[in-house]
Amino acid sequence: MVSSGLLVVLHFVLINCLGATYLPLSF
Repeated sequence: MVSSGLLVVLHFVLINCLGATYLPLSF
């Protein structure tokens, strides 16, 4: 399984790439 730490890193990468538009979708 993918570690939670890696998911957090990927999550912030997506936020940086897509901008704030991805933030409401995850939270």
